Amino acid sequence: MINKKFLSLLTVTVMTCALVLAGCSGGGDKPTENNKTSETNKQTTTKSENQDATEPGEDESETADQSDDTDSLYSKFDKDDKWDETDTFIELSKGDVIINEPGTYVLSGTLADGQVNINVDATEKVQLVLNGVDITCKDSAPIYVVNADKVVITLAEGTTNVLTDGGNADTSDASGCINSKDDLTINGTGKLIVKGKVKNGIHCNNDLRIMSGTIEISAVDNGIKAKDSLAIKSGTIKIDANDAIKVTDKDDETKGTFYMDGGDVTLTAIDDGLVATVSIKVTGGKLTIVALDKATNCDGTEEIADGCLVKR
Repeated sequence: MINKKFLSLLTVTVMTCALVLAGCSGGGDKPTENNKTSETNKQTTTKSENQDATEPGEDESETADQSDDTDSLYSKFDKDDKWDETDTFIELSKGDVIINEPGTYVLSGTLADGQVNINVDATEKVQLVLNGVDITCKDSAPIYVVNADKVVITLAEGTTNVLTDGGNADTSDASGCINSKDDLTINGTGKLIVKGKVKNGIHCNNDLRIMSGTIEISAVDNGIKAKDSLAIKSGTIKIDANDAIKVTDKDDETKGTFYMDGGDVTLTAIDDGLVATVSIKVTGGKLTIVALDKATNCDGTEEIADGCLVKR
């Protein structure tokens, strides 16, 4: 478990404040240095004086396990899905949740039109525990990572979590229902349902890691779009989209690697099932692809172990 900050949940009345947004906020606004708190249009979460001196996301927690080639892809932070009663609990009701302090945040409840917006320092990490949430954002992404070193989304055991985006593809500031401009990891044993009604289901500008969980994604464009890399350690993943998985960066042809060493992944695609610029490597697990065009599409190298790929 990462080191936690002890925070208290305060209720405030906001009359006029440029930093507090009604409805879905979008990801573009960055909190000022004088407002480093986590807030909604009705609530704000602030630090107490009693806090751990060690920041989550220090080098120790991020060091990858070098015990073998497979584990070297995944850091200790990627693998950590623990949380407890000392963490910050937020019951969703209305408005946006703006997180601009590192730590662990446990979310539950329903947002009919709102956003969880994460904007911390580029050296800091956030663990976002989805403990039974249903979040709809009618004009942007329900979860938007503006800035962070890494964000880990933990799916709490025994819970189902639903995310739905909305808006217009030409005007939306988000490229996915989960939109992350920095590294993103999904772990835990719960269930996540992602409904990408505008563009992509999950969009990550950097490295995306899926450690575990049951994940169902539907999207009008790409089910998962990662620019740098996507690695799947385990989990049950079902994707129904135009291109199911795409790991490409049009601005950097040296990026775009897909790696899978476990899990049960089913891709249903109108176009291609799995697209990667540099490489596709599958060493374990089961990958089932149903695609009207190509099952796999890679300009670089493809290495798929016998028995791992099923084409239908």
